[in-house]
Amino acid sequence: MSNLGIPDRPIKTPGEDLLDIETYAHALADFLVQCDTPITVGIQGDWGAGKTSLMNMVDEVLKERVTKENFTCRTIWFNTWMYSQFELGDQLPLLMLSSFVGSLKPSTTMAEKSQGLLKWAARVGPNIVAQKLTGMSVKELADEDTGLRNDVNLLDELKKQFARICGESLAGDNRSRIIFFVDDLDRLRPDKAVELLEVMKTFLDVPGLVFVLACDYNVIAQGVEAKFGVKNKQTGGRSFFDKIIQVPFQMPVHTYNLVRYVDTLLQKLEWTVEKHSDVADIYKPLLEYSIGFNPRSIKRLFNSILLLKLVMNRGDEAQRALLVDAHMMKLLFAVVCMEMAHSDLHKYLASEVSQERLEVLQTEEAIGLLFQEDGPFEG
Repeated sequence: MSNLGIPDRPIKTPGEDLLDIETYAHALADFLVQCDTPITVGIQGDWGAGKTSLMNMVDEVLKERVTKENFTCRTIWFNTWMYSQFELGDQLPLLMLSSFVGSLKPSTTMAEKSQGLLKWAARVGPNIVAQKLTGMSVKELADEDTGLRNDVNLLDELKKQFARICGESLAGDNRSRIIFFVDDLDRLRPDKAVELLEVMKTFLDVPGLVFVLACDYNVIAQGVEAKFGVKNKQTGGRSFFDKIIQVPFQMPVHTYNLVRYVDTLLQKLEWTVEKHSDVADIYKPLLEYSIGFNPRSIKRLFNSILLLKLVMNRGDEAQRALLVDAHMMKLLFAVVCMEMAHSDLHKYLASEVSQERLEVLQTEEAIGLLFQEDGPFEG
């Protein structure tokens, strides 16, 4: 077996799609090139649900259409994960704006002016500027050695400059729109994710711009609560979310082709399967009632199973014989699912495998207690 393990990386093209979500990628691409602008699309889903993969597929579909059908759009990416690993504090919004301007390749004059304003903001104090990103006056900053007059509103000037740069870029490239992908918002600290969204809404609400954000709504709700002290996280988070994102799109987790996905992963692990129908009849339900259908969680489970298989392969003859027994491999898969989703139950069973304990686990009372949050099986 070569290339051991299943890496946790997003797919790049529709050709790598095992979950059969290519239809959604094409539909989103259709929308992005036909919608009125400015507009923001939020691709929502739990961490590991496949948001980046879907955005990659949409980007590839758009690029193919630009080449084959002469669509007039261009795409730009900003990955917050690249910056979230550093203690940037309030610099992140300014970095995003600077990256956006740099990607548009404006004229020398506009580039120098906009980058100069951004550098000024960073030098004065990004934490102060970040607090003003909702459009408030920055007259109180005039005492700094900035060279700007007291009545200059830096924020208004930045907004106007970004609008000019976007218009120049669209006209110069003969494009109808710029599609800006912002990935991994849910990897930021929640209040920082909210701050980044505020910056986008304030400065980049410009005709010709379309934003596609990968985000987890729960992270945004937590950020609203942390940043603004909103007591009702759900109500406050929803209000903010709806203001920023005009088109919410929920990852279609429950329509994923799990049979194909799981079958492919089992083959990669050279797993002994008695018949193909076992994937749909046994393996898929085991996932459904344990860790669920989150692709990242499934990859983690399969990597754990692979490691266990390697351990057994180094065991005695009896252990190695289990690896070619399709029935025993089903049981092994079920035990690992149990360990990952219901650790207390696994400990209860593994600590002393006895007929008495097996009979206890079959009672209706035990099954009901199993799904309680704390769980009754502690050894």
